[in-house]
Amino acid sequence: MLTKDALKTICEKLGSRLEAELILMAVLGLTDRSQLTLKETEPLTVGDWERALELCVRRENGEPMAYILGEKEFFGRKFLVSAAVLIPRPETEVMVEWAVELIQQKLAGGETWQVVDVGTGSGCIAISVALLTGQQVLGVDVSTEALAVARANATRLKAEVDFLQSDLLAQVEKYDLVLANLPYVDRGWPWLTRELDFEPEQALYAEEDGLFLIKKLLKEMAEKVMKQRENAVLSAESSSEKIVLLESDESQHLAIKQYAEELGFTYIGTRELIIGFKIG
Repeated sequence: MLTKDALKTICEKLGSRLEAELILMAVLGLTDRSQLTLKETEPLTVGDWERALELCVRRENGEPMAYILGEKEFFGRKFLVSAAVLIPRPETEVMVEWAVELIQQKLAGGETWQVVDVGTGSGCIAISVALLTGQQVLGVDVSTEALAVARANATRLKAEVDFLQSDLLAQVEKYDLVLANLPYVDRGWPWLTRELDFEPEQALYAEEDGLFLIKKLLKEMAEKVMKQRENAVLSAESSSEKIVLLESDESQHLAIKQYAEELGFTYIGTRELIIGFKIG
């Protein structure tokens, strides 16, 4: 079978020429679609065709292309992904943009920040922020499997990021800016797609209408700030302000804002799915 005939067959099965091209590129080890065009009149080996059909069946069953290909682009860079981590999404890039702005403001004033990415997953947020600012970033996750993927991405992209296994901020001593794309999906939402069934439940769903872990993080931060204030009074030192940027569904923002303000946080703004607060 010629490559162009294989492409046509897979395209008919999936209803997407782009996905058909990506599958054949993965099978043939190609990095550019133009390379595939040059091979259109070349025959596929039996092994390559069987492998292409395997990947095609996985996609027909609803598995996301990112898991089939083993990578996903985020902020202009390709990140390794596996079933142990959430697939990086374009909407999360807004958090990176906002964090970079905040960090650059601090750097312009001669200050540095302790930046922590909570629930780092693939490491896409921590690594992107580190590469864009030159700032040291700490990525934490409760999952050892996710941390392995994050470390592999940091090595691959040559990013100065440290990683630590921690349940939220439990093992983190210092931080000034917290970035958190925690599980916030409510299982009862009617718009959930079957592709989500392939992503790790631990990284996707949360109780209390999807807000359990977000509330837990905010409470941890508020409690640590209270202790810091007490220590500052005893030592005559000033306590520092903390900022947190959270990703959640827009339908959750009001509830998060109300809860955060009850804990003593001050709302600093919303950008699409990202909501920000400060405390200190």
